Amino acid sequence: RDQLIYAKHNFQEISSPVIMEQAVSYCLDHETYSMKNLLDTYEYLENKQAATFPVGIAPVAAHQHSHHQDITVAQRSLDSYEGQISQAQGGVR
Repeated sequence: RDQLIYAKHNFQEISSPVIMEQAVSYCLDHETYSMKNLLDTYEYLENKQAATFPVGIAPVAAHQHSHHQDITVAQRSLDSYEGQISQAQGGVR
């Protein structure tokens, strides 16, 4: 009964039946049967779809940033860190 009341109050303005079907399928697959979980999943999928890039703007893949040169970084011995920790603790390990 509580789930039905929650659904009546919160599912009045479903703008995309396709996204709702995806949300229901997700909840069934993951055995999350509450209306709150369904609403959260629907809102997540709806926001995810709304966050797509506008027409004419394409995301840049990470491998397309090849104009940067790789740099090498020297690895520091852990002894220097241990010394700093020991000093911060008053010489007690």
